Amino acid sequence: MTCEPIFLYGPPGVGKSAIGGRLAQKLNVEFVDLDEYIQQVEQRSIPAIFLENGEPGFRAIEMRALEDVIAQTGGVVALGGGALLDPRSRGLAEGQGRIVVLQAEPQTLHARLESVVRERPLLGTPASLQALLVARREHYSSFPVQIDTTNLNIEQSAWEIQKHIGRFQVSGLARSYPVMIQPGLLTDVHSKAWDGLVPAAPVVVVTDSNITSLHLQKVISILQRQGAQPVSIVVPAGETSKNAAELSRLWDEFGLAGLERTSTVVALGGGVVGDLAGFAAATYLRGISWINIPTSLLAMVDAGIGGKTGIDLPLGKNLAGAFHAPLAVLLDPALLETLPPKEETNGLAELLKNAVVGDPDLFELCLQGRPALAQDWSKAISMAAAAKIALVELDPFERSMRAALNFGHTIGHALEHISRYAIPHGAAVTVGMAVEAKMGSLAGHTPADTLALILRAIRSLDLPIASVQGFSVQEILAAMQSDKKRAGGQTRLSLPLEIGRVQTGIVIDPVEQLLRQALKDLAL
Repeated sequence: MTCEPIFLYGPPGVGKSAIGGRLAQKLNVEFVDLDEYIQQVEQRSIPAIFLENGEPGFRAIEMRALEDVIAQTGGVVALGGGALLDPRSRGLAEGQGRIVVLQAEPQTLHARLESVVRERPLLGTPASLQALLVARREHYSSFPVQIDTTNLNIEQSAWEIQKHIGRFQVSGLARSYPVMIQPGLLTDVHSKAWDGLVPAAPVVVVTDSNITSLHLQKVISILQRQGAQPVSIVVPAGETSKNAAELSRLWDEFGLAGLERTSTVVALGGGVVGDLAGFAAATYLRGISWINIPTSLLAMVDAGIGGKTGIDLPLGKNLAGAFHAPLAVLLDPALLETLPPKEETNGLAELLKNAVVGDPDLFELCLQGRPALAQDWSKAISMAAAAKIALVELDPFERSMRAALNFGHTIGHALEHISRYAIPHGAAVTVGMAVEAKMGSLAGHTPADTLALILRAIRSLDLPIASVQGFSVQEILAAMQSDKKRAGGQTRLSLPLEIGRVQTGIVIDPVEQLLRQALKDLAL
């Protein structure tokens, strides 16, 4: 079975074919226009079929064509404007894939259709288009995924579809790779999720001591169904496992498992497991394939996406590592059902960061609090992942714009390091966002209303702001000096100019005075 198809549906003139073609390119899958497919099979035009067979006859032909296309493709399918009026056709499409209804204002549709009205048998005038829209309004609105393309171009429309359905193909590193967000992905997995896996070669699953009893057997069973005979390697849970000794142990275990150049490492766990296992895969035999299956909210919205792998050094966090594109990143929101509340908080801090950096709509959702996000984790995760992916594709090696994702992390990582990770990642990043935004405001970079919104969102999500009373400003500054984002001998921050727009590489001066003042003003 191939990956489930995506069906684009909606009124004539909404752009299903143009948008569908671009979406298929972005996802690296096949595109099929159902009307064009029908014309090729029938060797007649759509108007001719309507004239000779009538609408009932055309719908019967359309139904058979839909069955054929579903059997042949797992890509993007542009449907005719009435293709799902028949309950049987609708049931077939809903049972086999995802349906996205595209909408637009009537005047926009008419303008788009003026040049092709002769090819549209059911149209002719604005009045006939309006009548068709009225007749089908209830039908179109009955589908859950709706996207208004009135003010969107083809590229923007395709991106909105990706955000809604949780499907991406990330490019920029040595190879592109899919990111799939789907509840139940690890119990009803599609074969495309495992493209590139060589089952005949040895396969290992790296996980941690918390995940072993929860999800390991599930993944082992899936790999066995793919024909592999995987070996599991368990590392101690927690940030302290991201070290050179544990990395060396993984290399030894890979050797004992007989890993070859065609082997695959499967990382099953949170950000620590993904970073560690990914770095081990990047460096063993000069680089072997890996698949990332994040199990924490933090890893799903941030750490698991982008191909960055690494370990911590005594001097600081994430100081050794490599960019190494995975074969795939598989995000199953159902795994969050076993996530402890503390780990949910860690992930929410990163989700909020992604919203500040790249998605005002997600930020508005954050302002509504945790219940609004928890109503549909798939939607929230997809939006957060999209915000990161957009920057990753523009700057895959973090040389410029991708550094926007470091907002809150210069101070956050410093606090983690000096507390020897007693301060959880989410609390540290939350402090980092508050303090860095306050320093940016004091220095004239971050507007006061943007700072206020960020602090309000932190409160709305009930994110803990860790106290830094036990650490001196000098200790924090010293840890910041070892940050990997330092350049030219200076600490550089990524600061929000407004929600959805961050400027990178900002030197704050005098940094000690501004840090001290920010901590005082925030009562930290």
